[in-house]
Amino acid sequence: MKPAFSFIEVIVSVIILSYLGTAILNFNSFNKNAMHVNIQKQNTLLIANSMLHIGEDFEDNKEYKLDDLLTFKNLSDEDKSYLKSVVIKGQKDLKEKLFLYNDGKKDYYLEFANIRINYKNNIPLDFLSIQRPE
Repeated sequence: MKPAFSFIEVIVSVIILSYLGTAILNFNSFNKNAMHVNIQKQNTLLIANSMLHIGEDFEDNKEYKLDDLLTFKNLSDEDKSYLKSVVIKGQKDLKEKLFLYNDGKKDYYLEFANIRINYKNNIPLDFLSIQRPE
């Protein structure tokens, strides 16, 4: 009689290999989803940086074109059209106003606010805004 695997041993090994294959596929899909979310956040962060420097002119839920926020010279028409096509929107939620001083004409405050910035259908990002007096 030849030494060989029995039918039950083969079935058990196939079941174990199928569980391992399923676990690897699930892990791979989780990694792809996490990578996609991180890419969306990175894109929003890169685009949002220009919006964070608006300062006091920031208006809630107003759509800003990237072309209006940046001042580049000598851009090609293709680059200008891309900048005009990128639209970002933000919401500012004022949390606290901290009185600093009064110079006899005006009160000076530090304003702390949360800013949520949306770009396309990407995941919105939250920022802390600290508005200082002039």
